[in-house]
Amino acid sequence: HIDKLSVAEVERRWEDLAKNLEKQERMRISGLQKQLERIDKSKVQSGVAVRNRKKQIKSLIQKRPSINPKPVPVSSSESLEGIQDLKQVILNYAVDKEHFPEVGR
Repeated sequence: HIDKLSVAEVERRWEDLAKNLEKQERMRISGLQKQLERIDKSKVQSGVAVRNRKKQIKSLIQKRPSINPKPVPVSSSESLEGIQDLKQVILNYAVDKEHFPEVGR
């Protein structure tokens, strides 16, 4: 809420959110790595389903979510201050071939 928070408070909240997201991502990667280890230790090593699952897990580990490096504060008041900036950030991500390689083909 750009209309209710100071710039310093927005930054502090963004830093807290970024730390929490980083922690969640580490936990997600750890869980995926444990799944790979269980598959590798399993007696069932062959089969299309096992190979596909391993491939899928490895892909999930490599393709990590991208988070905008700076907060884009917006107002919830009638002015919707900051909404144009947010729209631009979203559009920039949407047309970024690195994030969405299939868009625009």
